[in-house]
Amino acid sequence: MIDATIIPLAARVIFPPLLRGWDGFGPFGVAMTLMTWCGVVGFGWVVTACVGAVLWERTAPPKTVIESQTAESSD
Repeated sequence: MIDATIIPLAARVIFPPLLRGWDGFGPFGVAMTLMTWCGVVGFGWVVTACVGAVLWERTAPPKTVIESQTAESSD
C-alpha cells in the first residue's frame, strides 16, 4: 500500500520542489535532494510502523496483547 500509493504520490508532489531548491548547487544539490528524499521515505515508514502498532494494540484482544508483551523467548 505504502510503496504503491503514498510514496509515488508524495514523490510527484514533494520531490520536484526539493530538487528545485537544491538545483543551484549542481551535483552536490542533487545528492542532497536524494538524501533528503531518503529521509522523507524513512520517516514515512517509521510513522506507518508506529501507527500500525498503536492500532493493533487498541484493536487486538487484551489477552493477545498481554501475551505478546510477556512472552519469554525459548533461547
